Amino acid sequence: MPHTRVLKKGKQCDLQLLAARVSILRCPLIVPVAIVLASAGCGRPSAPDNLVAERQPGPDDVAVGEWVGTMVTDAGITTVVNESGSLWGGAAELVEEASIGVSAGTSEYMLGLIGGIHLTEDRIYVTDTSVPTLRVYDHDGRFIETIGRPGQGPGEYTTPTTVTTAPDGRIFLYDMNSHRVNVYSPTGESIDTYPGRVTCCLAMRVDDSGRLWAPFQRVSLGAGREIEQRYGIRELGPDAAPGSSWELLEPAPDDIQVQIPSRRPKRVPFSPTRVWAVAEPATVVVGTGAEYQYSVQREGRIVRIVKKSWEPVAIREEHISWARDLFIASVRQVAPADWEWDGAEMPPTQPAFTTLAATATGEVWVRRPGDSTRAAECSEDPIRDGSAEARRRPCWSTEWFLDVFDAEGRLMGSLVMPKGFSSIPRYLDALGDNVVSLVEDDAGTIMVKRYRLVGAGGVGF
Repeated sequence: MPHTRVLKKGKQCDLQLLAARVSILRCPLIVPVAIVLASAGCGRPSAPDNLVAERQPGPDDVAVGEWVGTMVTDAGITTVVNESGSLWGGAAELVEEASIGVSAGTSEYMLGLIGGIHLTEDRIYVTDTSVPTLRVYDHDGRFIETIGRPGQGPGEYTTPTTVTTAPDGRIFLYDMNSHRVNVYSPTGESIDTYPGRVTCCLAMRVDDSGRLWAPFQRVSLGAGREIEQRYGIRELGPDAAPGSSWELLEPAPDDIQVQIPSRRPKRVPFSPTRVWAVAEPATVVVGTGAEYQYSVQREGRIVRIVKKSWEPVAIREEHISWARDLFIASVRQVAPADWEWDGAEMPPTQPAFTTLAATATGEVWVRRPGDSTRAAECSEDPIRDGSAEARRRPCWSTEWFLDVFDAEGRLMGSLVMPKGFSSIPRYLDALGDNVVSLVEDDAGTIMVKRYRLVGAGGVGF
């Protein structure tokens, strides 16, 4: 794991012109080391003990394979600013190594409505709510076994979604309709049940002591009868400690919305909104996309703020016009047929990011939009053709990228998302250089694929 070394008085003072520059040099097969050069004793006032002062690198400071940025810790919060470069030192790619799912074949390989995916060192767990079932595969995609069965008794389920495992091999499965977590032994026998609601689209985590941490959503009515939603993470189980529940600290932004008659307002396309994911146990990552910044919150307090330089991506006027018509066509399915746009217009630029996903070891995957391209043949008029046809034959598609950050907030590198690859937290998991994700091809076949994350020069990470 990369670590930070602080160089103080002595011969290191000869490096004072580089004082407080944080740089990572990547060497194959060598663990990268972050070096913070402090100015104490080098002819300048020293920084307070809880503050690491750093100079801002210039645009020409970066060589290939070097991360340049700043790390400042103040009052227990570390702010990481990614200026340029990356730990990987170049573009990375996801190389497909195994695929689960076929358009026709045996039932073990026919996938439907996937509820969640979880990756371990030798297993891939896949829940399918359309069966319903929890299936286990090896890393080559070979079916191993089914755990549990449909029903409402011990160890049974009706809507299996999020799944995770403990260090001792126990398996935790959330059954959404039954509002409970089924606990299985490493060999698949039912051993316990934890009642409680879990936000099904995010991961659960188990810490080293075997405690289960799960995301939650609380819905209430505000003073004006408006719906208020609060999110957070809590310990779940019979031995959960009192007070082991924390809401997200940062409020959601004021969404850019359009009013719908007799319906809740809808968020305007391309507008930023709050996204979050569960990382390590008792830890969440939270951001809005209004700027390239996310926070790491552990046990109810912010411990890290991560920022990255970012140039907003402009949206073509033709794309905005088509997306506006698609939005109108979608609303008219539930509102009067003559409904017209009534509210804020779409922003002229894409948000900084639209999805955050995180691993159990703290790495953060950020999905950000790139340029849009127009299809040669498509549904030119969504209002005339209807929203279903327009979504089936869209005129515009956006190129998507994944920025991957290490647990300390430093950019490891970026990669282009494979076609059909999902970055939704419950459909993406990673362990070391193994990555699994839900993928849907052009024919609508649902698959779970395992990739090898390969960096510049073919070196794996």
